[in-house]
Amino acid sequence: YQRRVHGGLSPAILRHWVYTGARIQLYEGFRDHLKKEDGSLTFPQRLMCGALAGGIGQFIASPADIIKVRMVTDRQKNNPPKYSGLRDCFRQLYAERGFIGLWQGVWPNVNRAAAVNLGELATYDQSKRMVLKTTGWKDGPAVHSLAAICSGFISSLVSTPFDVMKTRMMSGAYTSQLQCLKSTISNEGALKMFSGFLPGWARLGPWQFFFWMTYEELRSMSGIGGF
Repeated sequence: YQRRVHGGLSPAILRHWVYTGARIQLYEGFRDHLKKEDGSLTFPQRLMCGALAGGIGQFIASPADIIKVRMVTDRQKNNPPKYSGLRDCFRQLYAERGFIGLWQGVWPNVNRAAAVNLGELATYDQSKRMVLKTTGWKDGPAVHSLAAICSGFISSLVSTPFDVMKTRMMSGAYTSQLQCLKSTISNEGALKMFSGFLPGWARLGPWQFFFWMTYEELRSMSGIGGF
């Protein structure tokens, strides 16, 4: 039972190591490039940085994402598993699909990641600046926690429509995200695109909170300074 529950842990760690590392570094790079001499940056510019960083980060991490999905599905369906580990899964996928095949189906995930990070990175960055400015507090856990709560709510909100479209497209009923969006809104109403928001927030909200609290503390301990 324990092996089944934690069977996807190693590929999930690999995926987040690649994806999160890439998107954070890309966001800060874009932000540093766009900000003025006084360090200021507009909120639309932060949104653009977040969307670009998330989309590019997901594109880079796509092979790790495919390995994660394959290994989790494999352990659920096969006993014994088809893949003995990460390297074996990569080897078989490469033999089956080739190098380009490791990015198969990447664009829906890229679009979702752009939306999530538009909500997460930009909202956290902007919220943190606003809290610091309005409260006069020092850059510390209280500021980070408030900004993380805002980030979790907004990123969950903007990603829910993409989750709805992803689920429906996986059923084979639609050939494109645009077709799925138009059909869902015309037949079921715009609010249907936000079905599942509360479960999504219950998952993503705590993740955002613990990620930002931990990340900010690690930055402080290493002497880098706040995000």
